Amino acid sequence: MNVRWHFHRHDPGARVRDAIQGEFFASESIDGPGEALVREGIQNACDAAVTPNGTVRVRLYLSEDEHALPVDVMLRRYGAGIWEHLQTEGNGLKTPPTLDEPCRFLVFEDFGTTGLIGDVSQWQPTPGDKNPFFYFVRAEGLTDKRDGKGGSWGVGKTVFPRSSRANAFFGFTIRYDDEERLLFGSMTLKTHQLNGDCYDPDAWFGVKGAPGAVQGMVMPTSDDDLIRSFRRDFRLARSTEPGLSLVVPWYDPEITRDGLLVAVLRQWFFPILSGRLVVALDSPGGGIEINRHTLREHLAHCPVKVRDELAPLFTLAETWTRLTSSPIELLPQRNGAPKWTEESVPAEKRARIRQAIDSAEAVLVRVPVEVRRKKQLPESSFFDICLVRDDAVPSGKVTFVRNGIIIPEVRHSRARGIRALVVAEHGALAQLLRDAEHPAHTHWSRDTSNFREKYDYGPSFLSFVQNSVAELNRLLMSDEVEEDPELLADVFSLPWQDLDADEETPKRKQRRQEPSREHADSEPPPTPPTPKPTRFTVSKVAGGFRISRGNGPSATPAQLRVRVAYDRRSGNPFKRWVPADFVLNDGSTRVEGGYRGVSFERVEGNEMVVAITDPDFEFSVAGFDPKRDIIVDVRAAGEADDSAT
Repeated sequence: MNVRWHFHRHDPGARVRDAIQGEFFASESIDGPGEALVREGIQNACDAAVTPNGTVRVRLYLSEDEHALPVDVMLRRYGAGIWEHLQTEGNGLKTPPTLDEPCRFLVFEDFGTTGLIGDVSQWQPTPGDKNPFFYFVRAEGLTDKRDGKGGSWGVGKTVFPRSSRANAFFGFTIRYDDEERLLFGSMTLKTHQLNGDCYDPDAWFGVKGAPGAVQGMVMPTSDDDLIRSFRRDFRLARSTEPGLSLVVPWYDPEITRDGLLVAVLRQWFFPILSGRLVVALDSPGGGIEINRHTLREHLAHCPVKVRDELAPLFTLAETWTRLTSSPIELLPQRNGAPKWTEESVPAEKRARIRQAIDSAEAVLVRVPVEVRRKKQLPESSFFDICLVRDDAVPSGKVTFVRNGIIIPEVRHSRARGIRALVVAEHGALAQLLRDAEHPAHTHWSRDTSNFREKYDYGPSFLSFVQNSVAELNRLLMSDEVEEDPELLADVFSLPWQDLDADEETPKRKQRRQEPSREHADSEPPPTPPTPKPTRFTVSKVAGGFRISRGNGPSATPAQLRVRVAYDRRSGNPFKRWVPADFVLNDGSTRVEGGYRGVSFERVEGNEMVVAITDPDFEFSVAGFDPKRDIIVDVRAAGEADDSAT
């Protein structure tokens, strides 16, 4: 049979589609195509492990120029039907390969995995069916991965064509169940024109007309001679072992061996240190193996900035591995939304945790929870907090891990001077967090389609985990501070007066000027003053405040500038606000639903600028610490800045 690339002509009336899935991995926390490939590729490999929690081995090989495949060999053996499409205008390629350059290639191989098992002739999804071949090769935005896996969106595989200047990759798999050997290829361009015909974006490398296949379907080849050449030309390590080998032709020049090393250390140190993952990096100049014993050795060869970032995390991960069988276990969270209370962290356990922190020792705290999917019985689960005092991070630093994957952009409250690792590896809670993840697994959101309306108290679980370190630290600190009735008095001040940093608050001055109690009964109470007309009103609500239209005829401001701070014993609270107190619209401190007549122009730190779009406006902000008093300063935008000194 003729093995070649096959493009499909676009059917008249069908939707014109240009794939954008690769954009999911264009994130500030994912440093280019190499890190995206390492992050998503290794996740797919770990999800395909033959045995749960078994060790998976991954090999990454860069041909560089020295072992690049001559372009004539590349096109003769693996490029039939491709070249004109790579060169046609409007195909979406920024720097397509040319005939005068060899094919530099990248190899990604996994071992200890099942390979792409399943019916290769399946062409449409079947509910409840598990077919890794179909979902990897023929499906987009779909997945058959079950609970406990890393991926959930079915777009991780797009990192491989995204890493190629031809938007293409080849796959060679040996299947664990039937030992069948299959070679295939995939390419995704834009809808494009060639010789007067319009072509769809997707193309496949393989054969047409194979027995048992639907008419027009491109099937993988099992041709022994071609597979033998493929393994030799692209220097694969796979011979008879089950698993998947992927080849990225004309790989992006941004991808380097040093960059891949940093990506492996940064994204996958946790399963490497726990012994579940080993990664080999090969090139013409030699190879290295990254395992639990060599991880720090390879970190020593990285830039200073990377060493300073990762060394403390490695220590926490090692501590988690050592202490995971004997954590300090808190009382379980049952019945309703989970909350951090003194009852959930008994005094004896608070004392043990605080003693470890005071001694600068790392401690592992296990937090049991009960997760309830809609209309289902609750499922017991837990997550771990491994924390240590670290004065090098005054604002605190928390790293989140879900099923071995680092989730780098989780919004959370901070605990000053605490470095922590929050680990969700178990059952229902890990699945809840997985459902809340963005396709690139960089953060959690209550608004993802996989998560929304799926769980009872789902958003509360997100906040409970995200702010766990700060909330635990708050409970630990509450034992060390004697309660001050004046500090916990009901305070709500508006507007704030001009203050220097060392001045007392107006509340303190007002209390000193109040008349003594001995004359209070002999004097008639003063007549309440007539309310002064206002352009806006500030009132207190549970856990926060509400700002709404005023009570007078004055014109409504076009914009409001709002600042919030916790009250302090002395000095200007706004100048002494720190992110460890709270960050507006981040974590539990959020704008409540149901606001009207406003749009939020800027929300940053403890300030927000709000545009008024309707005179009958209203919005609320809640989620502040109920044991602390808040001060709110509201001004029409453009009025004098009361914080100037």
